[in-house]
Amino acid sequence: MKCDGCTACCEHLDIPWMDSPSGSLCKECTGSACGVWDTAPLDCKTYNCVYVQQDRAPIELRPDLCGVIFEKLSHNLMFGLMFKRQIPDLIIEQIKNFNHQGYSVVIDVMHDKKLFAFPKEGKTENMVLTMFRAHQNKLEVVNGSC
Repeated sequence: MKCDGCTACCEHLDIPWMDSPSGSLCKECTGSACGVWDTAPLDCKTYNCVYVQQDRAPIELRPDLCGVIFEKLSHNLMFGLMFKRQIPDLIIEQIKNFNHQGYSVVIDVMHDKKLFAFPKEGKTENMVLTMFRAHQNKLEVVNGSC
């Protein structure tokens, strides 16, 4: 599946390599797609958007329509950046599906700067948030931010 007209990541993710802060549309976005996809940085091309990875995801889960961009961080952790103020019932069901599939989920409510953990069975919220922060720290070291 392709992005299907969704440009949520182009607007709501911090894209430092494109000089595009979170909340502002990337200068390379046409409004319905990336204008430089063929030559886009590898970080853009390898972003793990869960919607794009699904063959039969319902259109309602497209990030620009549901208000959450889900990213697979590891074999047992999903991250969702929520850019709308309320979590729709569809997203709650999707989080439950991820939990059932063996993933814990962390949701970042970008307007409120809050993290919420939805642990899979056998994990606690604290364990999930610790795992998420460890993942973030690892990325900062790899990207030279530390």
